[in-house]
Amino acid sequence: MFDINEYERIVREWSLRMHEYCRYRLAEYGDFADDAVNDVFLTLYKKWDAAPVNGNIGAYLYHTADNCIRNQIKKQRRYDKRIIRSGETDVEENAGMTFDEYFANDGFSERSGMVYIYNKLPDEYKALFKLRYVEKSKLEDITAKTGMKYSSLRLRLYKMEPLIKKYIKEYCEEFGGIQ
Repeated sequence: MFDINEYERIVREWSLRMHEYCRYRLAEYGDFADDAVNDVFLTLYKKWDAAPVNGNIGAYLYHTADNCIRNQIKKQRRYDKRIIRSGETDVEENAGMTFDEYFANDGFSERSGMVYIYNKLPDEYKALFKLRYVEKSKLEDITAKTGMKYSSLRLRLYKMEPLIKKYIKEYCEEFGGIQ
């Protein structure tokens, strides 16, 4: 049976943690953390009878948050695909350009975070960085283009990640944020 006082207590106790968790997980998707948190507590309200209110409510909320985060990411990807299909981007205009031409054409300066990171990376990671983060290629496409094994590609991406984080931090310290 739904208990409004218990529901309000859970929302007060867990809302900050849920917001921080969703904001962390949705960092690259802007302002979707608030929507995800609202969805978490709306789901709790709708499924009150199935929720372990007197048990491990934290695990239930984090599991629900993961599902809501996935839904927010799917929404954003559908939205991105609609924009690309409607022709509101310059994807065709930049087709076939080299990495440097792309950034020069797009008005990026040497202060651009992407260019900064690309220039700092060891040569062995530059092509992979371009394919994964600039062209936003799927892993399967990258394996086809590079001839790398899927497991080797994932390992290399895993090893490249701390370098990217390090260079982002350096860039933010030097220029005061990502452009």
